[in-house]
Amino acid sequence: MKFEIPFNPALYREKTIDALNHLWYTRVRNTHLLLAQAILITGIGGWFLVSGLGVANAGYVFIAVGLHLAINCINHYINISKNRRKQHRLIEAAIQKWKNTTGVLEFTKEALHYTTNGVAITLSWDNCTSFKVINKNSVLLYFDTSATPAFIISKKEVTQEGFNDIISFLEDKNWYPTAMPSV
Repeated sequence: MKFEIPFNPALYREKTIDALNHLWYTRVRNTHLLLAQAILITGIGGWFLVSGLGVANAGYVFIAVGLHLAINCINHYINISKNRRKQHRLIEAAIQKWKNTTGVLEFTKEALHYTTNGVAITLSWDNCTSFKVINKNSVLLYFDTSATPAFIISKKEVTQEGFNDIISFLEDKNWYPTAMPSV
């Protein structure tokens, strides 16, 4: 299968942000849960202090633990925010670099080939560990042991029929027994 894909800055931005949101979902969700735990534990500590049940010292411990969790939560939010800003800067830099180019994406039995503006990338299927479809619009291809996708293909780039052909092609590949495709 061979696809000629003109670079679309809006689509590139959309699919990259979707992939980042997908990859960061667990971290963001865990941070929200951490914040809920911090509020609950601090509230229990405050209730111990005002209840007069003779467990005021336990209340101080609960408040200290809750504040510690809240500080960790704030650090997580700051880290997530910094990484998102950094990713947006990188996305904009890539858009400036690749605007007005056309890429050729080719799926063969041996590898995935992508060529654009004098740059050729060949990713062997032997090194591909899995793929994932997100939001029914994009395919993330994972290579080697990388936790981040090496390639993102959007349905809008290759049409619905081409996208279905790509999914079928990927499902028919002989995947490593320990790294089956996840759809």
